[in-house]
Amino acid sequence: MTKTELKENITKIKQILQSESYEAGFELLRTKNDPALNEELSDLIQSTVRSKYFEEVSDQKEVDKGLEILTDLLPNLTSLDLSDCDSLQNLDGIKHLTGLTGLDIRECK
Repeated sequence: MTKTELKENITKIKQILQSESYEAGFELLRTKNDPALNEELSDLIQSTVRSKYFEEVSDQKEVDKGLEILTDLLPNLTSLDLSDCDSLQNLDGIKHLTGLTGLDIRECK
């Protein structure tokens, strides 16, 4: 992928992730399967997952879905913030994040 293509993809996916169709952005990233693209969008991927799957949910299935997205798109993630995630019942979903060295679970029930 050229630098121009990368910039175009970043712009396009940013817009999708910040819209109501954010799930389509995750699917597009999975389809493209480009670690460099995922890395460039890492902060946005993490913040979107946090707000849509960890903060605004009421069951473990949604938390697990968010963890699966992170595992697929950012397999080398080293730090994860699950603080204030009221729906967190277990941490089984992080077992595939093998590079994880920091985990924040403050204020989880």
